[in-house]
Amino acid sequence: MSDVLGLDRDMHEAYHALLRERACTAADLCERLGMSPVRAGAALDRLMAAGLVTTVAAGTPHPPRAAPQPARAPRRWVPLDPRHSLAPLLARRQARLIARQQEFARTQSALGQLASAYSAHGRPDDSPTEVSRGQLAVRARVQDMLASSRSAVMCFVAEESWPIASDIRSPVEHAVRRGVAVRAVYTSGILAEETVRAHARWLASIGGGARTLPALPPTMLVVDRETALVAGDSGTATASVVHNRALATALASLFDHVWGDARGACDDGAPAEAVQPGEPPTPQERDLLRLLGQGMTDASAARHLGVSLRTVRRMMAELMARLGARSRFEAGIRAAERGWIDSGPTEPSRRTARAGGRATRRAAPRAAPALNG
Repeated sequence: MSDVLGLDRDMHEAYHALLRERACTAADLCERLGMSPVRAGAALDRLMAAGLVTTVAAGTPHPPRAAPQPARAPRRWVPLDPRHSLAPLLARRQARLIARQQEFARTQSALGQLASAYSAHGRPDDSPTEVSRGQLAVRARVQDMLASSRSAVMCFVAEESWPIASDIRSPVEHAVRRGVAVRAVYTSGILAEETVRAHARWLASIGGGARTLPALPPTMLVVDRETALVAGDSGTATASVVHNRALATALASLFDHVWGDARGACDDGAPAEAVQPGEPPTPQERDLLRLLGQGMTDASAARHLGVSLRTVRRMMAELMARLGARSRFEAGIRAAERGWIDSGPTEPSRRTARAGGRATRRAAPRAAPALNG
């Protein structure tokens, strides 16, 4: 859990060693943890910068809340109470969470106003709305929408929609194979069932995205940000399909906000999208970021790297999760800030490019690369 506090492994081990010893020198720490002096010293410096340790002169019984002792005094490191040093971090994160909740509430309100305007002024001949009645009819309509999808499918899966979601694996898999980005957010309650967890694992394994939240807006399915299916008051017994780009775009924006707040769909405590926040990219992932940043499509990048389109989409979803990005544009900015986007291909990619034929011309460098889909 220390990673969420900004502590790396060395910092975590060094701090807990100091908790056990109460005070020790850097040399003692090297001996107890098997670290090199440089590595241990760097960990202690980072802990001091975080306000979690300080130094005292030899023989000092308790750590003072003062500046470190003079350089000539023997340096003994002691731990400090994290509640004092990390409280500002918690306060900042709480403020950001409140701001996001307020933004989500404003989005819901704006969506409600847009839907009201649509109901008041929309005409069937301009933006036809279909109503499907009965689960068989709703399931058939969902299958039709998946079959016609071209770029993106996003949906909320709750208890009332689970019977349909569990019965449409084939059209979902066909959509992913065509290069459609399929994402689903499940309510946490239904993930207690093993069959639902298995469904989330399956969706992630074929290249889709699976996340979870305790509560979700009404059940809906949005395809290509152009068409939306929204369940009626009686669950999935009735559903309305709206062919209205403005309303579908608003619903897609709502989904994006919810997706950004959701966590990986859990399987016995492990996320379905098995990624570690902040973990550096592999050489292949660096090459993918570079290729997409140069303007390549997912399909072109897949051919260049010698992998499947599904693999490219899965890699990109994992990278976005590690970067904490809601969009590919944001992922490009964050990857560039961390130095994840190299100027040239790694050696494996050079071999792949030679084996695949003519190399793709390199685009001019950009300050904020956009990772195309």
